Amino acid sequence: MKNDWLNEIGRIIWLVLAAIIVGLIIDKVLLSISLIMLFLLIWYLYNLRTLVIWFEKGKKYSPPTSIGIFGDLFNNLYRLQKQQRRRNKRLVNLISRFKESTKAMPDGIIILQQNGEIEWWNSAAVKLINLNYPDDLGQRITNLLRHPSFIRYYNLSEKLTNIKISSPIDDQKTITIRIIPYGNKQQLVMVRDVTLMQRVEDMQRDFIANISHELRTPITVMSGFLEEFEQTEPEDKEQWQHYIHLMQDQSSRMRNLVEDLMTLSRLEHENNEPRRDIVLMPFIIHSLKEEAELFSAKRQHQFMFEVDNNLYLNGDVKAIDSAFSNIIFNAINYSPDGSVINVKWFKDESGAYFSVKDQGIGIPTQHIPRLTERFYRVDVARSRDSGGSGLGLAIVNNVLVRHNATLKIESVVGQGSLFICKFPTELIILKDDVLSSNSTI
Repeated sequence: MKNDWLNEIGRIIWLVLAAIIVGLIIDKVLLSISLIMLFLLIWYLYNLRTLVIWFEKGKKYSPPTSIGIFGDLFNNLYRLQKQQRRRNKRLVNLISRFKESTKAMPDGIIILQQNGEIEWWNSAAVKLINLNYPDDLGQRITNLLRHPSFIRYYNLSEKLTNIKISSPIDDQKTITIRIIPYGNKQQLVMVRDVTLMQRVEDMQRDFIANISHELRTPITVMSGFLEEFEQTEPEDKEQWQHYIHLMQDQSSRMRNLVEDLMTLSRLEHENNEPRRDIVLMPFIIHSLKEEAELFSAKRQHQFMFEVDNNLYLNGDVKAIDSAFSNIIFNAINYSPDGSVINVKWFKDESGAYFSVKDQGIGIPTQHIPRLTERFYRVDVARSRDSGGSGLGLAIVNNVLVRHNATLKIESVVGQGSLFICKFPTELIILKDDVLSSNSTI
């Protein structure tokens, strides 16, 4: 650009010298110089007007044609405009990619201005905290999230960690919020749905509390009896036999609990596909019937079994037997004496079904979704009195999941419950097909 100015000054000097020479020849030097200066003024004004018109038309038009410093100026401006357009295009593409990537994120992203006003958010933020465009644009974040814990967190000078609060949309959901300073005193708000993680933490905490209580009770009972044995002489044999019988019950309770824990642990940690043997369902259900009648002899439950003797299953014999026995014995434990318990094994075009219907106390609707959690009980005292470990339905659920099967629970308080295990059609085996294939072999 420096050379352009030197060249322009050189051209002006040559024009002035030429005007002086012409003026000397015609004896009118002042007039000749004035005409040259007027010409230069008109030339500069013309190019300035051309420059203004070019800017008014927009950057997409080619630069005007000129010579001298204005020609160089037009070309340099046009080159700078092209560079700026390329930079803007890259910036637009970058912003577009950023928006697309944030759309795909499960976490909510909110950009705040320096004063806490909302400048932008992604689609996940809409689902997590119910932001509405354009109503919430420019609103202060503290006007929309009024949770006291969040207000305190927002007003902290240093926000080194995140905060956990209930969702403003659904109290049953939990979200974490973290505010990160960036840019020119702007703030990036990250919102994450941690409901599942919170439930897992709650389940782990409940598990530790429950297992501690389940083991502490029988251990306390047995320790008390042992102390009694140590301090007294065996004068009353009947009383001692009663103590021994109670200790055996508590020992059996702990053994059942440990066995259920080991079964559940094995089911949850097995990465291999479950065994796929031919499960002779009529024989398994007949065996379960005998066990149920023996277990329920004193309580005189009436069992009604309806079994499709031609219907077998492809699966893990031991796991299925464990799942079905848990459902049947749950029905016995929670049904009044002398009531009817219906057990069915049948199929239709959509799959095979094992159902158990009782006339027990029933289950309130709000508890049904959590029945398959470990140690979850509707009535804690009644469950422990019945001898249940609180793991039965968790085992049932794991067995069914490993067989691509589902568990459906229907219940009416005071009338009873219905448990239905549905197996997919690909696991169904018919007895006639097995017999025909064996005869062919």
